[in-house]
Amino acid sequence: MYYSNDKPAQRKALNVTLYPFEIKDANGRQIYHEDSNGYWGKAEWGKNGFWWKSKYNSKDRQTYFENSEGFWWKSEYSNDGLNETYFENSEGYWWKREYNSEGDEIYYENSKGKIIDKRPKLLS
Repeated sequence: MYYSNDKPAQRKALNVTLYPFEIKDANGRQIYHEDSNGYWGKAEWGKNGFWWKSKYNSKDRQTYFENSEGFWWKSEYSNDGLNETYFENSEGYWWKREYNSEGDEIYYENSKGKIIDKRPKLLS
């Protein structure tokens, strides 16, 4: 599913007032969902049943992806929703980052053992 909070077009077009609002295709698979605070999602289905879904944060950054073949990944972001701080996927790969107050990356580490540390060193 694709998620957003700024395009409740289906609800407006159909004058929907009850939530959650869902639309299903002829095979009974959900193709649209919207909840009461405006978040909505759309699913894409292929002829062979392949599907995928994605989620986004309030800053329109993708935070989740998965498909019918079992592959997935997820991301986490800083409190302002802009800087990606963590990523992992279904194959076991991950990384994490830290940023300073100006938004510059100061630390990076991944599951393969790579570390880049630019954090200020404290004087003793």
